[in-house]
Amino acid sequence: AHALLELLRSPGISQGELGKRLALTKSGISRLVARLEENGRIVRRVDPADGRVRKLTLTDPGLKLAKAINKSSLSRFASLVGAIPAERRQAVLDALTLLAEATPERVRRGRDVDPA
Repeated sequence: AHALLELLRSPGISQGELGKRLALTKSGISRLVARLEENGRIVRRVDPADGRVRKLTLTDPGLKLAKAINKSSLSRFASLVGAIPAERRQAVLDALTLLAEATPERVRRGRDVDPA
């Protein structure tokens, strides 16, 4: 689901960039992309500017699925935020924004960070 959402947000990104965003190894992203391609969710094309690079785009069924996943995620988030008392909602959103800004890139990508 995360891969489809990344492709929805950034159509035509490279396979390598998608791997970085998902914190996957080269073999891990290759397997994921192959599976998505086999399932008809994406198309992988050679970048005309650099034959070593593969650009990824969602197919129509992949786009439909990615939009459905995004809609569901937004709905769940809205439901969570809606459960917070109105007078405290902005404080919670502000705190989440601060947390996201303070979180090192390695943590966002699921990697451990040296506590030092």
